[in-house]
Amino acid sequence: SSYKIEPLKEKNWSGWKARMMGLLKLHGVSVHVDGTTIKPDPSKADELVLWNKLDQVVQTLIMNSITDEQMVHVTEAATAKQMWTNLMSIHQVQGQQSVV
Repeated sequence: SSYKIEPLKEKNWSGWKARMMGLLKLHGVSVHVDGTTIKPDPSKADELVLWNKLDQVVQTLIMNSITDEQMVHVTEAATAKQMWTNLMSIHQVQGQQSVV
């Protein structure tokens, strides 16, 4: 099934993050952005294939849920976790500064 959320823009990090994390949890792949899973050792081929497939699912969900202007923050990332960390480093800091 498909769920559409408002794309991440410059000023909607907090709401986007909550909706996106809910979507990732629904699909059972939030572990790829919250740091609770790591890429398996290459010697564990079956686990690595599954991990790569699920990580690609998360990367695609993220890329399909951000505006073109936000793509610059994720295109060089090798993993979904790197994408998430990049977006968080850009948007979470800005959000905290605007509250001060």
